[in-house]
Amino acid sequence: ELTYSGVTENMKAATAWIAMLYQEGLMDPETLLNSKKMWDGKIVNDQVFSWFHGPQWLAGRIRSIARANPEVEVEYLPALQGSGFEPSCFNRHLRLR
Repeated sequence: ELTYSGVTENMKAATAWIAMLYQEGLMDPETLLNSKKMWDGKIVNDQVFSWFHGPQWLAGRIRSIARANPEVEVEYLPALQGSGFEPSCFNRHLRLR
């Protein structure tokens, strides 16, 4: 049986969680409206707490981030492990301090 994912209990829970993040000011209100230029600018100017990009993206931008915040600490989290799932080669731990 096919089920549209937007009506599943998991999706409803995820949507409620995202709404809570927004209401508590933990999510950028422009998240769904950012252009790539705006998003990149927020990252390199140390205006975000967390983002989803692999270490191949970070390597070329860490100097820009450090100019905005010389004490920046960047942690790259490894991919979650799960049955039947193999993380890609980019999902390895990276720590820059």
